[in-house]
Amino acid sequence: MNEKKMMDNELDNVSGGALLNNEFYVVEPGDTLSEIAVKFGTSVKKLLALNPRITNADLIYAGEAIRIR
Repeated sequence: MNEKKMMDNELDNVSGGALLNNEFYVVEPGDTLSEIAVKFGTSVKKLLALNPRITNADLIYAGEAIRIR
């Protein structure tokens, strides 16, 4: 993960994954970008803007940290 090095004390449990410093969400198996957007009160369009490396909204990977704010 390039954005930040994850440390145990920086993680907060969130249903379906972990939230890192209130800025990043760690994708869990089965997560979709649209479900993540709903969970954090945002839109897929905004998540894509915050994560330009995601070029296909239907293709995210478990273990990947994505910016949510």
